[in-house]
Amino acid sequence: MRMLKIIVLLLSFLSFSAQGSSQASFPTYFKEVSSADGLPDNSVNVVTEDHYGSIWVGTWNGLARFDGRDVEVFRHSESDTTSLHNNMVRALYPYKGGIFVGSDYGLDFYSFGDGRFMRCGVSDGTESSSRPLTVRISRLCESGGYLFAVTSDGDILRYDPTTHVSGAYTFKRLPRDTGRRYADMCRGGSGRLLALSNDGITVFDRTGEIEITMNRMPFKFSHNLNIFCDTLRNEVYVGGGIGERSVSFVMDDKRGSLRENSESYIPSDLMATILDNDGNVVFATDGGGVVVKRTDGDMDSFTPGNSTLLADVIYSLYCDRRGNLWCGSYRRGLFLMSSELNRCRVYDIRSAISSFNIVTGMVKIGSKMYLTLDGGGLDIYDVNTGERINRNSGNSEIPGNNVTSLVRDGDRLWMTVYSHGLVEYDIAGDSFVCHRLDERVEPGNLVWTLADDGYGHIIVGGRYLHSFDKASGSFRELLPGEEIDVMSIVRREEGIWVGSRLKGAFLFSPGDCRVVGRWSDFSESGTKVPSHCVECIYPDSKGRIWLSLGNAGLCSMSSGDPKGEVRFYGSSDGLSETRVRSIVEDPDGNLWLGTVNGLFRYIRSQDRFVKVQGARIPGEYTSNAAALIDGEIFMGTISGLVSLPYSYMERRMPMLPTLISRIDILGAGERRIPLYGTGHGRVDLASDEDFFTVSFSVPEMTHPDNIQIECFLEGFDQRWRNVTDTRRATYTNVPPGEYVLKVRHAEADGEWRDEERMTIVVRYPWYLSVWALVLWGLLASGIIITVWRLRKHYVVQREKAAEAQREKENERRLTEAKLDFFAGISHELRTPCFLISAQIEEIVNSGSGTVSVGALKGIYRNSLKLNKLIGNVMDIRKMETGNLNLLARDTDVTALLRSLMPDYEGLCRQKGLYLKFDLPNEPLLARIDPDKIEFIMTNLITNAYKYTPSGKGGVTVSLTKDDSCFVIKVNDTGIGIVKDMQEAIFNPFFRTERGRKESVGDGIGLSFVRKLVELHDGEISVESEVNVGTTFIVKIPLDNKLNIRKLKSGGGSAAGRDSG
Repeated sequence: MRMLKIIVLLLSFLSFSAQGSSQASFPTYFKEVSSADGLPDNSVNVVTEDHYGSIWVGTWNGLARFDGRDVEVFRHSESDTTSLHNNMVRALYPYKGGIFVGSDYGLDFYSFGDGRFMRCGVSDGTESSSRPLTVRISRLCESGGYLFAVTSDGDILRYDPTTHVSGAYTFKRLPRDTGRRYADMCRGGSGRLLALSNDGITVFDRTGEIEITMNRMPFKFSHNLNIFCDTLRNEVYVGGGIGERSVSFVMDDKRGSLRENSESYIPSDLMATILDNDGNVVFATDGGGVVVKRTDGDMDSFTPGNSTLLADVIYSLYCDRRGNLWCGSYRRGLFLMSSELNRCRVYDIRSAISSFNIVTGMVKIGSKMYLTLDGGGLDIYDVNTGERINRNSGNSEIPGNNVTSLVRDGDRLWMTVYSHGLVEYDIAGDSFVCHRLDERVEPGNLVWTLADDGYGHIIVGGRYLHSFDKASGSFRELLPGEEIDVMSIVRREEGIWVGSRLKGAFLFSPGDCRVVGRWSDFSESGTKVPSHCVECIYPDSKGRIWLSLGNAGLCSMSSGDPKGEVRFYGSSDGLSETRVRSIVEDPDGNLWLGTVNGLFRYIRSQDRFVKVQGARIPGEYTSNAAALIDGEIFMGTISGLVSLPYSYMERRMPMLPTLISRIDILGAGERRIPLYGTGHGRVDLASDEDFFTVSFSVPEMTHPDNIQIECFLEGFDQRWRNVTDTRRATYTNVPPGEYVLKVRHAEADGEWRDEERMTIVVRYPWYLSVWALVLWGLLASGIIITVWRLRKHYVVQREKAAEAQREKENERRLTEAKLDFFAGISHELRTPCFLISAQIEEIVNSGSGTVSVGALKGIYRNSLKLNKLIGNVMDIRKMETGNLNLLARDTDVTALLRSLMPDYEGLCRQKGLYLKFDLPNEPLLARIDPDKIEFIMTNLITNAYKYTPSGKGGVTVSLTKDDSCFVIKVNDTGIGIVKDMQEAIFNPFFRTERGRKESVGDGIGLSFVRKLVELHDGEISVESEVNVGTTFIVKIPLDNKLNIRKLKSGGGSAAGRDSG
């Protein structure tokens, strides 16, 4: 009876499969990932997913991580102790920050953080018994917070995360009965663990140590034994691999006792079982492909015969978080079945839905699709029954097989057949009528496209443009004699839009088909476009006309403003191919564009294009073959008819992360820095690691080519880099400093997701580090200080030497000046002495006893002069010692100056100079020392006389008075004093070079004059201009009390000086 039930179930399944194959259905598409795509081997033992969404694949020759596009391979290396320890990978389990990898030589933990494989250990419960785990691992599974491993020796090992020691992963070997060998295990629901052994199926508690129930049933021990518990329906499935029967059990949820369920179908040769995200049970078989038992009880089977699955030997299954089913095969690689991939359908020869692949038109009427084929005639496909009928020139009245366009007209279809003209198809009668054009107006009947104008005419385009009257069956040429080579015709409410290869674009009025608009590069009215070749024209619902101008690109303009701006589109707008052949608008107002190289979607809200990519998306599209039918986009291509829902590119959840995979240091110090994941924070690079490549990853499995990736190294890059093609960014000669790497991605909807950030620090070389800079600063400071001190010492010594030289020179000059002074004073003393002695000698020689009064006066006058000279010498000495005193008394300054005039008038006349005294008429009384004032005036007038050239003007002496002082000015018209010397002339024994050339002197006069003026509490200044003249100005207070104090505190009296 039991065998009968199994036979009935098998027959039901076979009947279902046969029925399914006869129904109208597209072959299920499986995406293939093989060694050609980078897998280390095509035999796949295990598949899993980490928490970032990447797929990990264990093969017979290594481990791989797959992000949907790129594969990274991990293999054992004899020279690297941190590499994978064995290439035969049997089991995988993602864990915090890494993944456990079970192989034929033990268990490793791969850390995402440092990119190293760490050998796990095993113990009997004590630290002293811990040793490396080197036995084959058949299964890894998690239950109740513990991780369990099954070994080829039949042991169960358990890892307790609560006892984890940093840097070590040690599993505890759990006790087992003698002779019992465990082959597999799985979670059993309600915190229980199911273990399959040669003794039967044991139900453990969450720790794996307490046995709840032992379901004894003998199984032949094999590494292919597998067990799975369907916790939704409390069913347990046990398989044994190729050639072995499979058993289904029902589990008592209270104790976990099992009873065989002969009414539940389970395929033989079972290798693996899982639940998909919809609760369906999926079986992997060795020879029977993939079998799905759906929740409603229906069965599906996927084999190379009814799908694109290329293998019927399936070793492993995995359902990822997006509901994609992964199938690991023997020798054929990895296969992905996804509802996303199967949303896109292709009507082609391979699917047996189309008899020819070049589709030029499509119309759906009821359940039937009518496809025109350029080379295959007309296909009629019933989407309900899956039946297909082909009408071609060999089995029908259609005049040719190169059908280039199609339009519906009620219960008729109109089509253009290249070289045969316009063809009418009666759907009900399944008959064709050919309407050929007159060869004189359309040579060869090389018609290409058509449209129904809605007014009883079919507009037909070939080398010329024609209108066919349905009622009369006659043609009319719309542009008589004008060859335009029609490429595209579109009907809209405003009229018929026509695109031509030779004369640009036209708009014809509805009904009478008059030309109401024309656009080309030679257009005299309306908007000019940069080409007369319009391969495709499409007016959208938003008032824009889209023109594909061949090699000139794609543009659009406003249909309401014929002279408005023409906007062009290109790569910067996301449109990498501008030769557009067909366009259709979806209900959201977005445009779908078929080009010579890919399908693009224009997202109106973003004003940008996104390329629609995928394994099933054809590359080259046919002309004017696009339609929106029942909410789906249909596009004709040279590879068949492609259909996909217009929501095909909507954002899906969960959101995909942008991952920074690694940094590869290039150049002499090559090394790799693993960075797989997010939230890296900071990466430090040495100063010589300024040449590196950063790799990125976005785990998109179904449509990875729709992912766009951009990165920006803040502080280095000037703008965002698009790295979509390579998913890598290389940086060279990055200066030392701190940078922020930003990376973002956009999915099919074109919207950029949040940025992932990471700080990259390129360290300064050791000689530019902070401490080195401090050291260099100290050394530099020391050197600078040393140099400064040496320089200072040198400057000081040089200044001392110069000062010594100056002092020596000054001493020499002072000595010379003093000698000159004493020579001069001696000469002046000699004169009165000579005169006195001469007069005395004359008296003596006269022999007269009497002396004349004149002689006595001369002797007296010269003795006074001699006494005055001696007094001046004494005053100079007193001035140098600070003992010079004044004898101040009230004196008429006017009278004093007037008394000096006779002494100098004759002297000035001898040089042809005038002497002018500008004195007030009334007396000017002041408390002064008249002798000192006389000396001052004598010195100033004498200097004015000496330094005024003969016959060049004269000397003027003036006296004025203000409120508190009198002012004496001595002005000459002489050689003047240079400005830089006007202060120095008052220094003792100083003489200018120009002064030396004009006259002899001792250089102490003006110095003595200043001292005398200052003793009177006055001041002396000079104003001079070279070769114009000089004015000395003396200001002395009228009531000089200080002079009285100096007189009282002085060391002697005026009488004593005069007598001396």
